[in-house]
Formats: sequence, structure tokens, C-alpha cells
Amino acid sequence: MDIKTLYTISSISRISILLIFFVMLLSQPKSSYLLHWIMALVSSSIGSLLGMMHVGDSLLTISSALVIYPLFFLSLTASWSGLRIFYEKKVPYVLFCLLILIPGLIYCLGIYLNWPSRTNLSLVYMMAAFTASMVLFEIYYSPDKKILSQYVVAVAFLCYLLALLLPAVMIALEIIPARQNSSSIAAMLFDQSASILVYFGYIAMNSERANITLQKMAETDQLTDLTNRRGALKTLESFYLKSNIENPFSIIIGDVDFFKKINDTLGHQAGDVVLKNVASIMKINIRKSDRAVRWGGEEFLIILPETSSEEAIKFAERIRSKIENNLFTHGNEVFRVTMSFGVSTLIPSEISYENIIARADENLYRAKKGGRNRVCSYLHE
Repeated sequence: MDIKTLYTISSISRISILLIFFVMLLSQPKSSYLLHWIMALVSSSIGSLLGMMHVGDSLLTISSALVIYPLFFLSLTASWSGLRIFYEKKVPYVLFCLLILIPGLIYCLGIYLNWPSRTNLSLVYMMAAFTASMVLFEIYYSPDKKILSQYVVAVAFLCYLLALLLPAVMIALEIIPARQNSSSIAAMLFDQSASILVYFGYIAMNSERANITLQKMAETDQLTDLTNRRGALKTLESFYLKSNIENPFSIIIGDVDFFKKINDTLGHQAGDVVLKNVASIMKINIRKSDRAVRWGGEEFLIILPETSSEEAIKFAERIRSKIENNLFTHGNEVFRVTMSFGVSTLIPSEISYENIIARADENLYRAKKGGRNRVCSYLHE
């Protein structure tokens, strides 16, 4: 198989991937990171086609360098910017433009100043390696470690990084001759394989994100943005399996006092305001390891891992006090709300987390019966 045949196969595969990206973009028009990845793919394809005309050349002319290098660096930079948008980070577009333009300009400056071709090419390779490392940096600090396909992209860019750093060093040390790119079939196959990993990795990342979003929606209460009952049951099962005498966990069940009266006198919108504000107070005051849940209706549940009964009671009392002292507003109405809480903690001999919930529910009933706006815990815990 010769170089031209490999370039033809590469072009066909890139066009196929490009069509997939366009279909994805049509179904997700607000996903601007797809536009950046399309930009990366198109610029890479055009740059490869133009680069084929200069295989083995020691130097590009200034006119060629001002076209080919910006295309190659646009490919790398758009991959980086697309990842930042995917991770919901801002793209510094001044840096974006500099990363694309500076390598070609430095290369042309080197030609103008008669730098050795070895120095010029080594600098270009180093700058390309730096841009590839920025992609790796974004993936390493990914805010969502659950997206496994991002690590496929990371492996591909790690290969690119090594493939750029090694020639940069070897050219600078005069171990290999200064050439624009290799004319070997092995180099072409590497580029083809790495590019397929990158772009199919992006497609997989998009699909994984969609699946994770759907799962999160299925386990999130739309009104309060808290975990719903379905998501809470999974969390309770997980915490229960990890708990023991040294590592207890507690739960708190809270219920808004006289909630029906609020709905009847002020309207259901006022009731929604109460639920949202209660959820907000809980989210602000829980730890990162805790989980606040809308258990159903006006009832809330808080899961507290590694928390003793005494600590859970203190926590419930703090939440109760904050809600009691909070002013709730709806339209022109300003009013106060109270909540009752039941607390329960894992018993070492417990056979199911459902027993813990049942005891917390019993304690909540005791709090309601005892006059409301109070915290009750099971006496035998």
C-alpha cells in the first residue's frame, strides 16, 4: 500500500466521521463544542491534504507555511477549546487565536532571519506538543470523571504528544534529518489510528454525556433540584453496604408543618416557593458527602454518611432552626414556616436500610404528635 492510497483511505474515513458530527449537530444545535470539533476535523483534513504535497521537504515556503501551519494548529486548538466548552468552561479566545497563528508566524520569521531549518522545525514540533498537552490537561482535570471515553481521547493525545516531542528533540540533536513530515507508511498508519481514536472518542463522550444527563434527570426532582426518591434508594443501598460500627450513617426525615394550610390559603405557587426554599437551605448546609432528597410531597430526607446519632440530631436541629428563622415571600405575602424532623441511625445488626427509614418515619410521627417544629430520635439508639 502506497502513501497516496493511505491518504485516500484517511480522507474517506474523515468524511464519514464528519457526516456523523453534522448529524449530531443537527440533533443538538446548542452543543457548540461539536462545532469546535468539526472545525478541528475539517482543518486537520485540509492540512493533511496540503501537507501531502510537501512530504520530505526540509522547509516550507513562507506562503505555504502561512496556510498549512495555521490549519494544523487550528485542529489542535479547536480540540482543546471544544473540550473546554464540553466541560462547561469559558474559552479564552485571545489565547485561542494566538495558539493558531503564532507557530506559523515564528516559522516564517525564522525563514526571514535565516534560522537553520533544524531550529525552525524543532520549534514548530515543540509548539504543537504544547498544544496537545493542553488537551491532556483539560481531560486530567475533567469535572466529570464518570465519562470513560474521555480517557480514550487522552490516550490518543498522549501518543500525539510523544510523536511530536520525540522528533523535536531528535531534530534539535541532529539524530534525524529535518523534514516536514515522514513519508513512511508506519507514520501514516499512526496518524490515521490516532485521529480515529480522537474523533470517535469525541462522539462517545457526547453519547455518554447524554446518557448521564438522562439518568440524572430520572433521579432528580424537577421542582427542588434535589435527588428524588428513586435516586435516594440507590444511595441508601450504597451507604448501607459500606456502613459498620466504626462507620455509621444516619438519616433525617423532615416534613413541612401545616403545608396543606399554606396551599389552601396562599395557593400552590406559595407551596412551591416553600419547597424550593427549604431545599435551598438544606443544600447550603449539608456536607459534600451528604445527600438531600425530596422524599415525596412536602417530605424531605437527608442522608448523612459517617454520622453518629448525636451528630445527626444536632444537624437536624440546626436545619430546623434555620427554616424557622427564614422569611418566606410570595407576591406581597411574607410568612414563616416550620418543620418537624425524625432522626435514625444505623444499628450494627440492621438487616436492611428500610428499617432505618421506618424508625426515622416513626420519630417524625412522634415529633408531629408532640407539637411540631421539633426533632425526635429513637430512644433505643
